[in-house]
Amino acid sequence: MRLDKYLKKLGYGTKEIVHQYIKDNNVLVNNTITHDFHYQVNESDLIEVININKYKDYIYLILNKPSDYVSSKVDRNCPTIYSLLDSKYQNLNIVGRLDKDVTGLILLTNDNHLYKRLINPKYHIEKKYLVTFKGMINLEALDFSNGITLENNYQTMPFKIDLINEEECIISLIEGKYHEVKNIFKALNLHLISLKRLSLGNISLEGLKEKEYRLLNKEEISHLLTIVNK
Repeated sequence: MRLDKYLKKLGYGTKEIVHQYIKDNNVLVNNTITHDFHYQVNESDLIEVININKYKDYIYLILNKPSDYVSSKVDRNCPTIYSLLDSKYQNLNIVGRLDKDVTGLILLTNDNHLYKRLINPKYHIEKKYLVTFKGMINLEALDFSNGITLENNYQTMPFKIDLINEEECIISLIEGKYHEVKNIFKALNLHLISLKRLSLGNISLEGLKEKEYRLLNKEEISHLLTIVNK
């Protein structure tokens, strides 16, 4: 029997999770780490799975959300992001919803303890967004080290804007107030054209096309658990 099927049969998880174990150096065959999913297991082989306490019970994945998909399980008028996921991932919670017109990184998990901490603003988890905009303001000349005051007199926490060109920038912020990026650009009298979340902590969309998703690796999961002190 193939190694990945063997581990799945023993109850170590789905094929995707088993493959992640193997990729992350967590599977040993006869005391040697293997990366061969297709290894044919013999009765005499010693198979060990190590360092999987955090994987065994929980699933963590990121999705590159396209525009016109809503961040909910059911919607009468629009497709939802769950329609992009395999049926076995339908019970995952969305960590930080994105508006229908906003694209980019969405994290989903069934680790409810981590989920509650990641959406708690007190942990100040950095998020980066790519913004396309139009307007006549010189962003490079502005200081956001003390935040800015929005229309409702809310004073934001400090954030950073790195200009790419006259119509694109990356904004980095550590709080997750409702429509915060949109409200910041409105307060700056800039017309926001498009918004894409690029990263959450050190978890990024690199290599992930729109509508694609993947499971987080061991290092990424460890990073998330560390930044929320779990």
